[in-house]
Amino acid sequence: NINLPINYVRRNTATKKAYCPYCGKAYNIPSRGRDYWCPKCFKPLFKTLQDDELSKLSIKDRQNEISLHMADLNMETAPKLLLYANKINTRKIIINLMLKYPLDNKLKDIIESYINAYTRYKITK
Repeated sequence: NINLPINYVRRNTATKKAYCPYCGKAYNIPSRGRDYWCPKCFKPLFKTLQDDELSKLSIKDRQNEISLHMADLNMETAPKLLLYANKINTRKIIINLMLKYPLDNKLKDIIESYINAYTRYKITK
């Protein structure tokens, strides 16, 4: 049995590439484990680049488009808008959802990670 220094111990470091939907930056993250978020944008990382109408717009145009969709915001469109919203629009979306819908488990699932990342308040189950 040979005792190798810690620097020479080989670890299982299988990684996969993941992309931020907001800034498009690629990250190498461990292939197993928890969900990872972009450290710059606080958005959940995805295995592939997003390919939808919002991802093709510039960041400024995305925020304008999200602002237009605020009036007809509902539980189905909110998760997609939250992926691309900046901090101000994220807060607006969360506030609108909390005013329109009761704070049940379905709403908690949508907003919990964003409210914990963007505010000092935490949602507890």
